[in-house]
Amino acid sequence: MVKKDILTESPAAYNHSNKFQYEIHRDYMTEILLNHSSNSHYDRPHFHTCFELILVESGELRARLNGVEHIVKPGQFIAISGLIVHELNAINSTRWVFVMPMPIVGTTAKLIEGKRFEHCVADDDGTLLGLLHTLSHVNRKDALYAALTDKQNRSELIRSLCTSVLITAITVCGLCEQPPLKPIALDALQYIHLHFREKICIEDMAKELLCTQQKMSDSFRRVFGMTVNAYINHLRAIDVRANLAEDPDMPLIEAADLSGFGCVRSLLRAYRNEFGCTPSKHRERTNPN
Repeated sequence: MVKKDILTESPAAYNHSNKFQYEIHRDYMTEILLNHSSNSHYDRPHFHTCFELILVESGELRARLNGVEHIVKPGQFIAISGLIVHELNAINSTRWVFVMPMPIVGTTAKLIEGKRFEHCVADDDGTLLGLLHTLSHVNRKDALYAALTDKQNRSELIRSLCTSVLITAITVCGLCEQPPLKPIALDALQYIHLHFREKICIEDMAKELLCTQQKMSDSFRRVFGMTVNAYINHLRAIDVRANLAEDPDMPLIEAADLSGFGCVRSLLRAYRNEFGCTPSKHRERTNPN
């Protein structure tokens, strides 16, 4: 039986007692989402692993992040790091919504791991608005960027622009420590995202979360439908894919070390389980020339 390429599928979101959703399908995103909307819209409480930025041009956006309400007015933006529970209510507003999977910016992503943005602020000099406009043109391959027919050149430009958006948001908003998530399964999820590139001992992880190993493991499996180790390997495989995209000549032994795998054999097994092929085959598919 041949496993389907998991990138084509969207796993169901985790729904915690109808209070909020974990949009786990965003773990698999490989491209940015960017849209310019003019309407009223409500997103019930949810969280995901992506970086999200919303810039309001007119109207009003009410955003509740980890229980704290923010009102984003015209000319202001709000930045949301991964694993932040947020609820969004756009009221007759025109706004830019930018959702970016963190692997796109490579190692720059580590700057906001375990952190959250402090406040919503104004885009005083229009830097972010200009970056979002440019990203939109590149994404649509508008006339100005039609010459960027080479997929690698276009990807590198998008990566550079996304990095600029992230760095600008960090510089303008500032960062602070992200509070723990609840319940135990969500605390475990946050811990894994912070430490998956290191050697993780499940017993030590449970002690850090002030619970028994059995309780933590059972809670995680019940909530997410997979074991703690399976989710760790899931993140590591995605990290390998991102690192190899950033540096196609990286030896697998180095990729294994950077992403927390103990050896290349473990990397290959997890990668094949995640994507249905080896890293080499994956590169052949994405870069046939």
